[in-house]
Amino acid sequence: MRNVSEVAEIRLQTSTLMASKGLLMQVPWRHTIHDEWDLLLRASVIEGVGLAFAPEPLVIWHSDAGLARLSIATLGWRGSAAWFRSMHSVVGPRIYASFLLSTISIWARNEGDWQAFFALPLEAIRLGQPTISRLLTHAARWLLPRPIRRSLRAMIR
Repeated sequence: MRNVSEVAEIRLQTSTLMASKGLLMQVPWRHTIHDEWDLLLRASVIEGVGLAFAPEPLVIWHSDAGLARLSIATLGWRGSAAWFRSMHSVVGPRIYASFLLSTISIWARNEGDWQAFFALPLEAIRLGQPTISRLLTHAARWLLPRPIRRSLRAMIR
């Protein structure tokens, strides 16, 4: 098992996570804009706590990317970014930059807030360790039309 802060990037479907009652008593649920992520990140820094993965897929995840989300509808991308900043000491610098340039960037773009186009990469560089790939993907996501992005993605695969 590895600590979440040691992994460059990880995507988990939180409804598939399992934890002991003892851990959940030690890391109580907090009502935040991203309840599940908040719980997972706070638990990851406790000594002896880690993630274990099943050797084969146990679920099929349907991505709802692009659909309205409660967390975004209430506070928008800025609320999510503020929550994630509060988790800065819990995640590693690569994860910090990656989340800003992927998840937060997508939500900001969907809101059409062009301040994020410049602000998010600057924050990722100042407080994280973004890869060139993440910075380029962030820029492409904002500047290139969707059909061109799909074509590029297909060529890369």
